[in-house]
Amino acid sequence: MLVVDDDPEILSTLLAILRASHFEPAGASTGRNALALLREQEFDVLLLDVVMPDVDGLEVLRAVRGKKPGLKIVAMSAGGSIQGMDYLRLARDLGADQTLKKPFPAAALLETLRELGPA
Repeated sequence: MLVVDDDPEILSTLLAILRASHFEPAGASTGRNALALLREQEFDVLLLDVVMPDVDGLEVLRAVRGKKPGLKIVAMSAGGSIQGMDYLRLARDLGADQTLKKPFPAAALLETLRELGPA
């Protein structure tokens, strides 16, 4: 699993939650780093912040969706919109399997991962 978030506290917290729940996540703090890791390694799940400064999550989503059709993607965002289009709805339209609105409890994250089923 690859977790991508530009906020170091959120990234650290998500990684800790996942490790405590017996996942083996890798982390990336930028979209650019995420794309590099996705080229170098295979992941079953991508937990992806949508709003990031360098390469945003929507760009990452567009880049990987066609190339890695088996990759399960969960898009995360605190909200916001682009020209009236909700970020999470746009992520879903671009191929995210699930979405989570920040902030969310650990239980919601784990339930979302369970809903994705085995990778």
